[in-house]
Amino acid sequence: IMKIKFTSIFPFRHIYINDLLNKPAIYSFWFKDVSQPLYIGKTEKLRRRMFEYYRGGHNLDLDMYLRIEEKRKFIRVKYFNCAMNLLVKKEEDYIFWLNPKFNKDKKRK
Repeated sequence: IMKIKFTSIFPFRHIYINDLLNKPAIYSFWFKDVSQPLYIGKTEKLRRRMFEYYRGGHNLDLDMYLRIEEKRKFIRVKYFNCAMNLLVKKEEDYIFWLNPKFNKDKKRK
């Protein structure tokens, strides 16, 4: 079994996004303390990507979910910084093991 290692977590709010560094990372969106993430992704620049989600337009299914204020206030983002050459493999592994709801194109069958 794969060891899951999201090392940092923050509420999905503008003020916390401002504090992020623009470094490569594997990130995930979670609702409350549910055991399965909503979405897992990879990025070369974490802060930029979180602002893209905050404004909308990066993943339509996730955007629809994040627009619902009653849900959005309970969203947490978990992430860990990752070497660029490992981003694709790590994202694929995490999606396979955690099977997130909104990673439809990459979901485990």
